[in-house]
Order: sequence, then structure tokens, then C-alpha cells
Amino acid sequence: MSTKQKIPYGVVSVLLLLCSSAIALVAERSSPLKTSVQNATSAATVKQKIQAEAVTITPHGFEPRVIQRSSGAFLLVVENRSTFRSLTLRLYQGSIPVGPPMIETPIVREQLDWSSVQTLQPGVYVLAEAGHPTWTCVITVR
Repeated sequence: MSTKQKIPYGVVSVLLLLCSSAIALVAERSSPLKTSVQNATSAATVKQKIQAEAVTITPHGFEPRVIQRSSGAFLLVVENRSTFRSLTLRLYQGSIPVGPPMIETPIVREQLDWSSVQTLQPGVYVLAEAGHPTWTCVITVR
């Protein structure tokens, strides 16, 4: 014969009540920490929105040929829609494309578009293509 032990219903009820109270207390204490972690995570994932300036390289040069914008960060996007297999983009500071460029980057037919976030100080800049001296886009930053 087996003997079964019976636990009184009142004891089980008290144990469940104690466990529920302990869980509620732990959840309440950890809640402010969880909220502050969520707030910090949300703040870290907010991204700054910036404007973009798109320039297209056609078989005849840059379009547009002139860009005017306010100072601050922006995304400079260059789309190569010319018929040339490779081009070299150069960005110069000043109204005449001379001296060492601020940026010099190749664009190949396999990767038609190039983009880069730029933060330019007020002034005049020239976007040029190395093999075509008449292809320019003047960027004026106010």
C-alpha cells in the first residue's frame, strides 16, 4: 500500500499568495531600470536626418551645373549615367579646380553611383571629373 500525503488546501493557497507577492515586488523594483534602459536605447537609435544633393553625370557633363545650399552636413550623391567605363570624381575647395582635391574617387561602370556625407564650410567648391576639364558642378555653401 502506498501512502499519499495530503497538503491542506489552506497551505497551498498561502504559498501561492506569497509567490505571487514576491514576483510582483521583484517586477516593481526592476521596472524603473527597464524603463531607463528602454529610453536610453530609444535615444541612441534616433538618427539625424540630413538633406541630399544629387548630381548626375551625363555624356555631356554634370547636371545640375550649380548647387546652392546652407552649411551643415549633407549627403552628396553622384549618379553616373554617362557612357564612360570609368571616371574620377574630384571635389576642390575654391572656385577654380586647381591644387590637390579634397576628395578624389574613381567611379567604375560596375558601380554607377557614389555617395558620401559631406560637411562643408561656407564657400565655393567645384565637383569635377579628372578626364573632362569642362565638366564641373559649382557648389556654393552659404
